[in-house]
Amino acid sequence: MGRLLGLDYGTKRVGVAETDDLQIIASPLTVIHITDIINFILEYQKKHDLEAVIIGEPKNLDTSATHSTKKVQEFVTHLKRKIPNLKVELVDERFTSKIAAKSMIM
Repeated sequence: MGRLLGLDYGTKRVGVAETDDLQIIASPLTVIHITDIINFILEYQKKHDLEAVIIGEPKNLDTSATHSTKKVQEFVTHLKRKIPNLKVELVDERFTSKIAAKSMIM
């Protein structure tokens, strides 16, 4: 089992989190400028057994696309072209902040 990288893709920067090797705990790692994220992932792959990259997909409450959805989808296409052997998954990011906050309180 390898690590997972979680990406929160923004207009200028990408928030990066990583799991441990057993995928039990995810921790914030860094924030990278969007122009540097592909190289960051390539370097990360050299140092760690990277199983997949998980990218938050922005959606409105009614599941329609937001102003950021197209940019994230374009990035996913670019990432798959640059690193074709990398497993990339989009995950609906609605309510993720609320779920994370609730889990920290409990």
